[in-house]
Amino acid sequence: MTKAPEPIDISHMPQVLALALEAQRTGQSYLLTRGDEELAVLQPVPEGREGVDRGKAEDVEENRVRGEATSLARELVDEDGQLDPRLMPAIEELKARIRAKYPTATFRVGVRAEPAFHLYVTVDLEDDEELIDLVIDRVLELQVEEDIPLHVIPLRPHP
Repeated sequence: MTKAPEPIDISHMPQVLALALEAQRTGQSYLLTRGDEELAVLQPVPEGREGVDRGKAEDVEENRVRGEATSLARELVDEDGQLDPRLMPAIEELKARIRAKYPTATFRVGVRAEPAFHLYVTVDLEDDEELIDLVIDRVLELQVEEDIPLHVIPLRPHP
């Protein structure tokens, strides 16, 4: 028996995102394999579908937000479904700068409504300004001079 699809945020997986956007754009399904082993089928979501109704309003809203993020991600890729090749090096540069001062920081990348990519940084600081001060000049250079839509969002760890 097949289970209902479980949403997975792929905004931080550029190759998977590119393949999913291509499936959405062309309507083509893909059989994912590892060598000769068939693993899964990637298929586009039918037009007009607003998300998987799992019985809770929060889940429907979450799926709507994910759908919007996918739509926005299309604006951040080229015609071939590839992310701007400057994006990942910019993200890695910011991560390295942050890790040098805060080695326990963890990172997650997401797509939001500007459209832009957000580098979420979880680090245990009393004041988020410390993190922002560390990267703000470079983030502004990336945004203004290099036209890379990237923001750094500090998060506090859960207790």
